[in-house]
Amino acid sequence: MSSYARYTRIILVVFLYIIIFVFIRIYVFLFYFKRTINEYNICFDDYNYHSKMCIDKYGDCKISNAYLILTPINPFLVFVASMISFTNCKPITDKVKHVMLLVEITLDDESNTKKFILIDKTSYIHIFTNFQIQDTSDIYDIRITSEHTLNSVLDTTRSRIGDSKFFNWHFYKNNCQYFIRHLIRTLNHTFRTRKYKFTSKKHG
Repeated sequence: MSSYARYTRIILVVFLYIIIFVFIRIYVFLFYFKRTINEYNICFDDYNYHSKMCIDKYGDCKISNAYLILTPINPFLVFVASMISFTNCKPITDKVKHVMLLVEITLDDESNTKKFILIDKTSYIHIFTNFQIQDTSDIYDIRITSEHTLNSVLDTTRSRIGDSKFFNWHFYKNNCQYFIRHLIRTLNHTFRTRKYKFTSKKHG
């Protein structure tokens, strides 16, 4: 066997070992992540900076209208979920949507200026006034049954479900649907979220 052939063979063997090693590391990581995602939350105990700024500025303003927003789940997130769980999540995610709460507040000024605030939860709570709503989103009106401010809705919901579930996030046990469901319950306890493809059967 020539030196060239021998070196080529060595290089191919080394390359094959590297490929196998990388695949093993990826598999171990995904297996471990699949297990831990069922056991642990992503943990927070407070609002982030931008949400705090929004609450400080508009927290005492009266909520005049509220809307439920349903948005299709991002295909990339479906791909990631499928990789983590080693299952095809598309049939599941096709049946559910990401949900958010849009509230319209009235400012305490001479003109009674209106402003929209979006409340969302991914791995943590987002509360902001600068946002975009996708063309593919569906928007549904929520009838408000009693007078509320932004602060009262957040504080009442937080008190009812506790800080751990309010601030923290879990892939399917404590996600956007759980969080928004409870905010809506504070605004209108008779609003039926299940008809809008909410999957959780608890606390609704």
